[in-house]
Amino acid sequence: MSNDATRRLTRRRMLQGAALVLGTLPGSAILAACGGNAVPAAAPTTPAQPAAPTSAPQAATKPATAGQRVVVRDHDWIQGNPGQQGDWYDAFVAKFEDEHPDIKVEREWFPRAEMHAKQLALAATGQIGDTVRINLAPLVSELQLKNVVRDLNSLYQSDTEWVNNDQKQFWPGNLKTYTRQAKLWGLPVVGHPGTVQYYINRTMVEKAGLKMPPADGNWTFDDLMTLAKGLVKSEGGRTTVYGILPPVNNTSTNEGMVGFLRAFGGDLFDADGKQCLLNTPESKAGLKALADLYKSGAAYPWQPDVDDQRQELFQSQRLGIVVQTSFAASAWPGQIAQRPDPFEMEVIPNPIGPSGKHATQVSSDGKGVSMASKNPDKAWIVLSRLYTGQRHGIERFANGLGSPGSRFDVWDSAEFREKAPKLANIAKVMVLPPAPDMLPWHHPANGRFQETEPVLLNEFLKVTLGQVEVDKFADDTAKQIQAIMDKPPV
Repeated sequence: MSNDATRRLTRRRMLQGAALVLGTLPGSAILAACGGNAVPAAAPTTPAQPAAPTSAPQAATKPATAGQRVVVRDHDWIQGNPGQQGDWYDAFVAKFEDEHPDIKVEREWFPRAEMHAKQLALAATGQIGDTVRINLAPLVSELQLKNVVRDLNSLYQSDTEWVNNDQKQFWPGNLKTYTRQAKLWGLPVVGHPGTVQYYINRTMVEKAGLKMPPADGNWTFDDLMTLAKGLVKSEGGRTTVYGILPPVNNTSTNEGMVGFLRAFGGDLFDADGKQCLLNTPESKAGLKALADLYKSGAAYPWQPDVDDQRQELFQSQRLGIVVQTSFAASAWPGQIAQRPDPFEMEVIPNPIGPSGKHATQVSSDGKGVSMASKNPDKAWIVLSRLYTGQRHGIERFANGLGSPGSRFDVWDSAEFREKAPKLANIAKVMVLPPAPDMLPWHHPANGRFQETEPVLLNEFLKVTLGQVEVDKFADDTAKQIQAIMDKPPV
């Protein structure tokens, strides 16, 4: 292990002494944007104040004197194999440092499910670094309200190279998610149209004599139901193959549910983040389309570890369709080819509902510059050139570390098309012009997104079990979520 890696991991152990903030966003909600596993959900609690750290607080990096490299402390979750030979991130950061001899990036790693809570604790105790990881795009509001991140407008306004070349490459809908009070508070590291991508076992569909959805995504929710039910197999009175695994995760369902709501003209939150729209007639229609998959017996029943099972269930052909994000389009084809019974997989845009359009909710995680940074100009360079540039968006995905970058010049590049042929339909129909602009990820303006997630999931599970009808779920849950949205800002 290199000295750099030893220093990073030693610092990580020290940082583990900082107290966690209770009631943070459930792990799989954090991981949903780019795929991953996490711990089961807990009921929402009132956040506790972080306790004093076990060591003296360390402020963000001090300004450097002339001729020195400026150290930019960067927070991130553990990815790849830092410090080991051949690690992609180590090489990628080293190349950036060669190109920017005035900057040294000191990476500090955390388990992803703990990332948000640890950063809040570090900020409260004066130990936050220079660049801050935004685990899930809606968390930007909480970070802004708690003065953890600073606005980026004052940093990029004088950066003509970025304004003229990079800014226009980011999807407008994604930038809207990170915008509050007409200012930008973070940039997306990765991005995709949302949990609206249908991974379908073409081989299974054709063997069953069923019809594959067209590549252009011109199919309906009735077509989806027919296909999902047709893929179900039973033996000895039990289901051996399910038609579909709906997008209801270990501890969250926001991303997947919104894909159904918006297809029918509904939504979960309004654009201003002030109203819950779950109980509108349009939203109820979308909920019924999702609930009917469970009611019909076509959907794999929800389990507390469903996120851990998703890949194996699909690749072992115990289900025919899985609804998820873009991350798997890189690694899954090669993994499937190595299975004892390989098959052909396609990724198809979601069905079209009464809205007449493919529903989208741009999903991403991002990074920002901390309010405490003593070198915000250098932190901006790290944010804008290292972690949100085109090369990072292509190479990180190609190395199996998550979803692609949230940029037009990533999804429209020849290199990306070569690395991700299975996303060609998604790129053409949903991402690249002349496709309609993808919609932002609406969330509570008071920064309490993480409080709504357990409520939404725990109540909807009653629907999947047949214990509660959709109308009652929508009305009762909307009241609970609205009560959260009516609370004072965090």
